Order: sequence, then structure tokens, then C-alpha cells
Amino acid sequence: MKVSVLSADTALPGFGSEHGLSLFIEACGRRFLFDTGKSQLLTENAERMGVDPGTADFIVLSHGHSDHSGGIDAVLQKIRVPVYAGKGAFERHLSKTADGLVDISAVTGYRDLVEEVDGSHEISGGFLQFSCDVTEHPQPPSNIRLMTERDGVLVPDDFCHERNLLFEEDGLLVVITGCAHRGILNILDEAERICGRTPDVLIGGMHLTDPRGSEFDGDTAGELCRRMGDGMIIAGHCTGEAPISIMQDRMGDRFVRLDAGLEYGIRSSSDPAYR
Repeated sequence: MKVSVLSADTALPGFGSEHGLSLFIEACGRRFLFDTGKSQLLTENAERMGVDPGTADFIVLSHGHSDHSGGIDAVLQKIRVPVYAGKGAFERHLSKTADGLVDISAVTGYRDLVEEVDGSHEISGGFLQFSCDVTEHPQPPSNIRLMTERDGVLVPDDFCHERNLLFEEDGLLVVITGCAHRGILNILDEAERICGRTPDVLIGGMHLTDPRGSEFDGDTAGELCRRMGDGMIIAGHCTGEAPISIMQDRMGDRFVRLDAGLEYGIRSSSDPAYR
């Protein structure tokens, strides 16, 4: 399995960064994009990396926010591939800020390629796009500022449009999340319920910090490390600097930061060198 980070909030030298997320994944004999960042930056970084998004078999959108979908048309104007998104991902989504409401909706001119899925959905090749209805653990406090428009009325976003991805390759159980608005521990619970065991690799944005950087959830970061045990966490985007530092300290080389420009290979769990 190989992960190439095309868009993220931080970057390796020589690559651009933005508040967004886009991953190019090669696994189970397939290639796909998980989210497309905030802009066309993913195509620029991909070119510098020698990665061709045009070889993707499909695109997965984690949820309907522009920092995860902004580059989608830059890809779809070159290739026509299925886009899998949760039902409601292309509704109007807004964020409350000090300056008023800001539109953060996902938009595409290629709606004919979009398949909005209700609940969980199997993608050919052994991939499961799954929703999370578990609410045992808290959701990110910053969710309170996020709204969606339904039937012309603004209501708090319940993130029914959020989808995570799960697959297994060579004995490694992998879960990818975009922002974990439903709560990363809830998503981990749901993955364990589906598979009967804890994932070996957890990848993505985990929303453990307020977007203003003034508050962070160190308890959840610590519990996440405990729950993952000998597994790996590959995190960035909205996760936050303080939680990232906690996970780096506790997990050592079993934690990897999502920096744009990063290309990271993960070997089979039967290979003692896979970490």
C-alpha cells in the first residue's frame, strides 16, 4: 500500500500547502483519490511528485466541505471516473465566523459522475465506504459552528453526509477519515464493530483542535494512541499541532505526519519491517 499526500495544511520543502486534504492511494490493485483538497494545488504537488491523479480508478469524498472537494473539477476535466460521496454532501454547507456565515459547500460541474450513497457502500475492489452512527464519545466542539441548509432552513450540521473508508490488504486493516466530524473515537468504534478488531492503520484528519488553535483535545489524542496499540496513525490537516505532538511522543515512529509531498509505503503486517 502506498499513500501520496497531494494536499495538506503542512508541506515538505518544495511543495505547496493549504487548509485541505487530498490523498492518492494505491492499494488492493487499485488507485484512487481520497478527497481533492481546497484548490488545484493537488495537481501541482502531484506533478512535482511524479504522481498522476489521472490514473485514479475512482474518487472518494469524505464529506461535503470545500477544503476536501475544491480540486475535484481539476481532476474530472481530465478523467471521467465515479465519485462516491455521502448523501447530502452537495447540499449547502456554511460555517459561522466572526464576520458572519461563510459558504464552505462542495461544488462540482460533473454531478453526473457523483454517486451519493445512503449509509454504507461497497466499492469494487474490497473497499467499504461507511457512515458512523455511534455517539458514545464526544464529537469535535467546533462542529457547533457548522451549518447546513435543508428545505431553505439553516440547521446544525449532523454530518450524515460524512463517510470514512475501510479496506484490508495483506492482513493490514486500514481506515481513512477526512475530518472525523462524527468523532474519531466513534469512527474507531464503528470500524471495530464492522470488522471485529481494531484497525492496524488510521489515516486522515481527526479534528482534535479548534480551528483557531486556541483549544485542543489531548485526552482524545492520548486515548487514540492507547486504542491503536501497536498500530500506526498517519494524521494531519485538522488534527492540530498539539495533538500531533502528543501522538508523536507516545507512538514514536508509529506516528507519521501528513505533509503535502509525502509518499509513504506500508508493507504487509506479516513483514517485520512494515513499520
